Amino acid sequence: MKTLDINSATFLGIDAHPTTHTALAINRFEEEKGILTFENTKDGIAAFLSWLPTIETDRDKVIVGLEGGGNSRHALVANLLKDYQNIYEVNPLYTKQRRMFGTKADKTDPRDAKLIAEVLTRKLSELPKITKHDLSAHILVLKKTVWFYEQTTAQGVSIQNQLHQLKREANLSIDTTEKKVLRMMIADLEKQLKNIRKTQKKCQEQLAILLEKQGKNLTTIKGIKTILSAK
Repeated sequence: MKTLDINSATFLGIDAHPTTHTALAINRFEEEKGILTFENTKDGIAAFLSWLPTIETDRDKVIVGLEGGGNSRHALVANLLKDYQNIYEVNPLYTKQRRMFGTKADKTDPRDAKLIAEVLTRKLSELPKITKHDLSAHILVLKKTVWFYEQTTAQGVSIQNQLHQLKREANLSIDTTEKKVLRMMIADLEKQLKNIRKTQKKCQEQLAILLEKQGKNLTTIKGIKTILSAK
């Protein structure tokens, strides 16, 4: 394994999304070396992996930064880890901050990919490295369960807001027919909310099991609950 030479490295920012990814490469002086937008498919990722050596032939000189994509970027990361060792997670807060202080505040995939690459040149020592361990079945299931829990929780909050509004309207209504319809809606939403609470409980139970082998000690710390530990 070669020692990483930052001054001669190529910094590759990838703005990841569920359907497409945009990669942009720069040198140490933030001069653009190449850009590619590709589909999040087997063929798209293969095209990206064929393109990357045309930007930098020495794999040890490539530093990759990934932002976004969630669980849908798994295939991309897995393929990158086969040949590249310097892969880092870029927190969206870094690019948001650079976007706010830049001359352009708009958000586009190529611009974001460049911002990600620029973060690599400036904040590399602060970024967490992505390893094969992060792609283990256990970790992936853990992340997916947390994602599902958060999605379910968001649905629950939305339903609670709807219920609050409908109950207020029902209390104010003086029309019998309107009251009947509103109560039907309320009953249906309350049923949905009850099911969501059951799903949340199942997720918490599943996460507790997953954390038995990793991170369980975090749940014993006051103020840290199962969901936070899983994150």
